[in-house]
Amino acid sequence: MEKAIKKKKILIIVATLLTIGFPVGIVMTVLCAINKIWILMALGIVLIVAGFYVAPVCWAKMSDCSKMIALLRGIEEQNLYTVQELATYTSSNEKTTIARIHTAINAGYLNNYLFVENNRLELIKARKQEIGRISFKCDNCGANVYTEQNATSARCEYCGKVFSSDEIDLRKAKPIK
Repeated sequence: MEKAIKKKKILIIVATLLTIGFPVGIVMTVLCAINKIWILMALGIVLIVAGFYVAPVCWAKMSDCSKMIALLRGIEEQNLYTVQELATYTSSNEKTTIARIHTAINAGYLNNYLFVENNRLELIKARKQEIGRISFKCDNCGANVYTEQNATSARCEYCGKVFSSDEIDLRKAKPIK
């Protein structure tokens, strides 16, 4: 979220400067044209054009950034993970919320989340939590069973078979990276 807040601050500064530059450019262009100071007149024209065309774009992007920050707050501070919850929280429709989630992921705002079935976000476990974890094949159904390396038992998520520590063959188990 810090990245989005920083982007918003930059957009506010640029939009404000360009908005102020617009009337300054008008005055500068007129005065420099009267006094035949062509270089400063050209600078005034640049300020007018930038203020007229670029400032509104910056203000609109800042508004979009504010909506993105609201979405990120809903996810990170309110622990809202479904599209319906986030749409309600941000007062947006679901289609817009889905588009914002995709944008947030592509922009790197949601690095620790996975967007599943265009419906919900899932928190990805940190790599530190995966250290010391192993996987092995269930001899009952063939699915991968995941557990801590020093666990006293493990259970297959698919068939429900429980493995005691004696049954877990560490030589055949693979560490999870």
